[in-house]
Amino acid sequence: MTNSSQARKEEAIEAHSHSRAALAALASRTSYVSFVIGLLFALCTLFYYLGELIDFAGWEGLPRDFFYGVHDVHRLLFFIPIIYAGYVFRVRGALIVTVAAFLVFLPRALSISPYPHPLLRMSLFVVSGGVMGVLTGMVRNETERRGQLEALVKNERDRLLGMLEIIGEGVLLIDPEYRIRFMNRSMARKLGESIGSLC
Repeated sequence: MTNSSQARKEEAIEAHSHSRAALAALASRTSYVSFVIGLLFALCTLFYYLGELIDFAGWEGLPRDFFYGVHDVHRLLFFIPIIYAGYVFRVRGALIVTVAAFLVFLPRALSISPYPHPLLRMSLFVVSGGVMGVLTGMVRNETERRGQLEALVKNERDRLLGMLEIIGEGVLLIDPEYRIRFMNRSMARKLGESIGSLC
């Protein structure tokens, strides 16, 4: 085999490995969830500006009053991607989607909205949406941390009971109601198996 054909073969193998790595990255859960959040956000944005799109396209048959209605109602849909991002990507994800929502709301508040105090209304919504997303992320963080601590406590308890099991002396553990909750093998040989009975 010549050097040039060997080099081409190595390049083909390397290109194939890069394409497999790119496909694996696309198939990962993070990219899938990011795509879902982006799609939800795009649909909310489309609905938010649908009245302006109807005017731009010149569609006369659609109910324009609804799409030009109170913008606060249209903004409520943005709670979905904000809270979902807070649940999946925690506090950082909620803040990123909240800032993106603020940027989507800004043009309408500055130039299109006929209602009084559009910046104040938009800012109140952005703050409330951000708080909900951040709280969702914090609750998920706390739930996972609590689960990890419970698993750690259970592992330590099992390790301690395992050490008590192999001790040569008899060991007996009772609860506040004087019921036997644990006895090691040495104690079970002396007294018989009596876990659950009164001491």
